[in-house]
Amino acid sequence: MPTLEEVFARVEPYTGSGPHYDFMGGSVVADQNCRVLVTVLNEHGFPQAGIKVTNMRVDAQWECIETNGAGQAEFFMGKGSKFSPPDQGPHTVYVGDGPKRLGAAVVGLGLLYGHHMDYSVGFKYTLNGGTPPPPDSTENKGCIVGLLEFILGMLKR
Repeated sequence: MPTLEEVFARVEPYTGSGPHYDFMGGSVVADQNCRVLVTVLNEHGFPQAGIKVTNMRVDAQWECIETNGAGQAEFFMGKGSKFSPPDQGPHTVYVGDGPKRLGAAVVGLGLLYGHHMDYSVGFKYTLNGGTPPPPDSTENKGCIVGLLEFILGMLKR
């Protein structure tokens, strides 16, 4: 399984201060899905539901969706995602609403030489000396739903 760097993607760290979302890790496999699956965790490592995640393209167009109960947002790539080095892939994903970025970003995702790729990347909320957000019942419900979805998926195997 190649690393993100081996398929010409890179992590752009967050340069601000205070609470933000750090890059946790990522993987890529050759797969028919042609997607980017983004997982967002809270500061305790539990899935965060209802968090906006953006897929920004090189043409400055973006798609923003909220994470589901498992803390995941899924973006699909089409034929416009094809790229060849030295260029990078046309997709950048991060936690945030459109151009408002709330942490690190993964830059250069796409279909290397037109090959179908399935990316999985994760971000985790960190306080970094800041103040935690106020308790949010939506977030707590999302953690429970995510945990139940995970358990159900394990039972189906």
